[in-house]
Amino acid sequence: MSNAQNFSIQINNDWKAKEKDILKIFASIENDALTGVVMKSPVDTGRFRSNWSVSISVPDLTILPKSTIKSANQVLTEGRNKIKANKKLTNVYIQNNLPYAMRLENGWSKQAPAGMVAITVNEIKHKYNGMVI
Repeated sequence: MSNAQNFSIQINNDWKAKEKDILKIFASIENDALTGVVMKSPVDTGRFRSNWSVSISVPDLTILPKSTIKSANQVLTEGRNKIKANKKLTNVYIQNNLPYAMRLENGWSKQAPAGMVAITVNEIKHKYNGMVI
């Protein structure tokens, strides 16, 4: 076996050894992001908070019907379960598809005048020492 092949095998083995650690760090960041946006969401009827969703690899464009109201704990549990089930490095989407989500993020609510996402991203940047953009 050539030196180049040995080097390639070593890199691959090193990557596999570190991949689980990297996934744990990403899952921690994703969980912090989910918790941040859900818990900072303004609540009137609960519809907005209920519509936060987590999807893996592709965005989920679902909007829950007005009759489906979930507690913050339900939203967090569902999202955390999806994050926990993710076993590969891929895009993780945390989103709210309600048409007024951007207005809320831009200060439309007195309960969340500075929004949810921007504050959460800033908190994560500080917590993880700038590793996250």
